[in-house]
Amino acid sequence: MCECNSCRTMDIKTPRNVYLTAFYKRSFAFYTVKNRMPIILTSLIDNLVRSKNIIVDQYGKEAQEELKTVIGELSEFKYEIQTNKPLKLLTSEEPDAKIYNEYITTLTEQDGQPTHFHTIWLLTECYMYRRLRQIFEQTSLLNTYDPFCGQKENAYRTALPLIRQMGEYILNIVENSLDANMEEFISLLKLNLWGNKCDLSLSLGQVEDHKMLFNT
Repeated sequence: MCECNSCRTMDIKTPRNVYLTAFYKRSFAFYTVKNRMPIILTSLIDNLVRSKNIIVDQYGKEAQEELKTVIGELSEFKYEIQTNKPLKLLTSEEPDAKIYNEYITTLTEQDGQPTHFHTIWLLTECYMYRRLRQIFEQTSLLNTYDPFCGQKENAYRTALPLIRQMGEYILNIVENSLDANMEEFISLLKLNLWGNKCDLSLSLGQVEDHKMLFNT
């Protein structure tokens, strides 16, 4: 069972023909909600604290108070996930918030309030990123701030040699092959799939040596 009484789980693999949820302890969904999501939020909070002076320089002194509010709300949200609290309706006025709220309301009517460990994994992970966006969009000065920008740029710079190599490979196919053959097509499909190893959400924001990843 999960350490928290409100996070009751079953220590089995996800049965067939059921949604992936963190209720089943031997599932990627459980690992995601129990470990990945809190680590992502903790890393985000730490990065904001470390970048406080840079953010204030860029957005002005008034942003300092907003940053404190953002960090506090992120910490509260992490606690909601770890203690399996119900998914709150979004307060954002953006059109997609209505879609989230309608779906959460439908789930509530069907089976009670959805909680992070007991609802559909895809919903709770997407909801996490939408709540993050809401926290920033409801500020006055930080509403366009991308808390993952540094990680994205670092990952992009690290991957540039492989991106260049891939571009040259594709250009060679286009310029020298009138008909792309099945072998080349399958190679590109595999490379596309293998690219998931560079997904920052899966690596918890850690930028790996892409050459080493693609040689494994």
